Amino acid sequence: MRNSPMRAVEQAGRFLLSVASRHGGLASTALAVDLALLFADAGYETALIDADASYPSVGSRLAVAWEEASGVAGVQPEIDALRCQRCGACSDFCAFGALELHSDGIRRMPGACNGCGGCRRVCPSHAISEKQRLLGSSRQGSAGPHLTVIAARLAPDARCWEAATAAWLKYSMRMKPVQIIKAPPGLGRVSRESWREADR
Repeated sequence: MRNSPMRAVEQAGRFLLSVASRHGGLASTALAVDLALLFADAGYETALIDADASYPSVGSRLAVAWEEASGVAGVQPEIDALRCQRCGACSDFCAFGALELHSDGIRRMPGACNGCGGCRRVCPSHAISEKQRLLGSSRQGSAGPHLTVIAARLAPDARCWEAATAAWLKYSMRMKPVQIIKAPPGLGRVSRESWREADR
């Protein structure tokens, strides 16, 4: 086929394919795994990326020899109550509703924070610092001589970090000529990150 993905790899040296679905289920997982095996069996160095950090499932469809595991971390604000002037600049700035101004000070909603660091920058009294937080874990392995598999699982209260995690997983595999991404279901921010820059 003139416009086949195989020809795209030969011409451009890379091919990024995202497999998405409107609803959850194993159909998109099965398709992503089959496509990754197709490229790997043809001799292309292929990365199978599970971008669904809530319910990663590609490993259940393959015999993966997991070789490497590491933590996934992000930064979240720490507020010094003694320095805080209760001006509300940080809560006004936060587009994610992670900070709320109350009479007794600023309250954090850790599950909503995506670690942008804006609250620290806008605080006039320098009462906000950033502290690293463990969000979940990632693992990488192989399912044959040409197929690398990478996935992450985030803690339930760290779901707001899914889009950043999907971007990080893709970046980690950027040197592989073929990347097959199993996107999370739906049309949200995480799915859009999984589709971003995809060739198909």
